[in-house]
Amino acid sequence: MFSKHSQKRRNTSLKNTRNNKRRRMNQYKSHDLSPLSHNSLSVIFLFLDGNEIIKISKINKELSEIIRKYNLINIAFKYKLEQTFPRIGEVKSYYNEKVIWKDLYNKKNNLNFNKQILEQMLDYQCDMIMEKKPLVMSIYNACFDICVKRGENSDFCYLLVIKILKQQVIQIQQKLNNSGFNLMNDYKQEKKRYIKIALWMFKTMMYLERFFIPNTDNISIISLARVLFHAYVINNFPEINDEIVIENETINNENLNIAALINQFT
Repeated sequence: MFSKHSQKRRNTSLKNTRNNKRRRMNQYKSHDLSPLSHNSLSVIFLFLDGNEIIKISKINKELSEIIRKYNLINIAFKYKLEQTFPRIGEVKSYYNEKVIWKDLYNKKNNLNFNKQILEQMLDYQCDMIMEKKPLVMSIYNACFDICVKRGENSDFCYLLVIKILKQQVIQIQQKLNNSGFNLMNDYKQEKKRYIKIALWMFKTMMYLERFFIPNTDNISIISLARVLFHAYVINNFPEINDEIVIENETINNENLNIAALINQFT
């Protein structure tokens, strides 16, 4: 038999145990998120699809507040889109565009959207070629998504390459027209930059080089870049007696008749 004092201690201990257990259970009720910090929950949500986060926001008021506070819906759609088009956010920021990532993500399979971002990314790559790494996978994926659709979409991509390279050589020509005594120094700097632009245009638009150009009468991007540079730069300045070589070799240029091709691309 227990003594009165020991029985009392035992009852007190059992009561405390039950109270502690009840407190722990109350602490983890489904509607109470206090055991997890909002930061922790925001990290967990990053592993979810944007549409899943939207559904969650409609279920629980506190979760909805966390999602709103950390802008998690936008972040989720941005993360998902940048798996296909890495650094697209960097490009949009460069052009000061206000982006609603959910809307942008929903357009990712739209042909006109793909054409628009391809041109934007190629322009950005040219502008930042000496400062930023090229947008290799973004441009390749956009080009691929366009070319695999039916119609003359590969032609669009090739014509876009012509358009952008032509813009570049015209800009160089205009700059050299104002160079005066610094003509040759400016020419060397612009030539170096243009070679890098042409090389990465060739690499990022590799889908054209592998699957479109070999089956058409079009010349390679490297050859095209070379022809345009001669037409708009070298041939317009008598002081410049030079040749442009890209990547230390003239790829597919051994039999290139530059003079004959100039009229075709000017």
